[in-house]
Amino acid sequence: MKRIMIAVCACLLLVLPVVAVAQSVPSLVEQKIKEHYEEKYPGNYSVQETLVRSQLDAYRFMQRWDHEPGVPDDVLRDLKARYAAKYPHNYSTQKTLVQSQIKSYLKLHQ
Repeated sequence: MKRIMIAVCACLLLVLPVVAVAQSVPSLVEQKIKEHYEEKYPGNYSVQETLVRSQLDAYRFMQRWDHEPGVPDDVLRDLKARYAAKYPHNYSTQKTLVQSQIKSYLKLHQ
């Protein structure tokens, strides 16, 4: 019985952070993302679903991303701010561009 309780607790510790993160997108952000893809792909619900999910995942990632090994925190903050300003509602583009810049930064500063 003790092993079962430990296993259940371990599973909860793995699942709860994901649930908490999954709920961390403000409703206004989610609404804007959905509206964008509803307008862009009217009637194509599978494309809408895929793109909305991708944007929400990227949004969560960008919100959690506050440190990158080998990169000063102010550099990461500046990159995130630059691409957030340039692509305010396209979180997957922000993520891709910041990751690309980080990769180049690390190559240049080895």
